[in-house]
Amino acid sequence: MKERYGLTDVRKAANRMNFNQAEEEYIDGDEVVGLGLLGKEGSGRLRIVATQSKLKLSAKNAKKARQSSYGGASTSGMQTSGLTTSLAFTPVQ
Repeated sequence: MKERYGLTDVRKAANRMNFNQAEEEYIDGDEVVGLGLLGKEGSGRLRIVATQSKLKLSAKNAKKARQSSYGGASTSGMQTSGLTTSLAFTPVQ
């Protein structure tokens, strides 16, 4: 559980700042987002690579993922004519 909600190395680097140096920022909509130490030259660290999560899916989610890869529960078997409607027509309006 701790691994699922824990900070990744990428987020840790984004939250760190060097003293007396300007931080790179970008504008996302109406807010300014700082990049922290991401992409800084000469930081003494190698490039941070996002690793794939090694968490296992629950049995329910694994089954759902398998079904979706095989086409899933489709509605093609439930074809109706074009004359059906979900509206109820009554004689009194």
